[in-house]
Amino acid sequence: MLPFVGRVLAISPVRRGVLAAVSQSRVQPPGPSTGDTSWAHAELIWSDGTRRQGWLSTGEAYAFTARVAVEVACALADGLGRPGAHTPGTLAGVGLIELAGAKVLIGDQVG
Repeated sequence: MLPFVGRVLAISPVRRGVLAAVSQSRVQPPGPSTGDTSWAHAELIWSDGTRRQGWLSTGEAYAFTARVAVEVACALADGLGRPGAHTPGTLAGVGLIELAGAKVLIGDQVG
């Protein structure tokens, strides 16, 4: 699917339209913005077609990044490594974000 999408987005009018639509969207993180919390947003789609808004609250982003590196190093030391290139999540699983101190908020949990 990505090669097709890449070819479609290579068409200038389509690319400009998509960029304009994205630039007008405003996605606000749940809760107050205090400056000591970083947020990531995603639309979550389950295999049955259910869609929910998802948020990842990491706390201070640099500290979270360091905690992820530590958790991945521990996973590798425990023998969870396998050949190939991986993101931290594909190597250590989704639970990695909670081990590193982040919180996941989904749909009606937000607010």
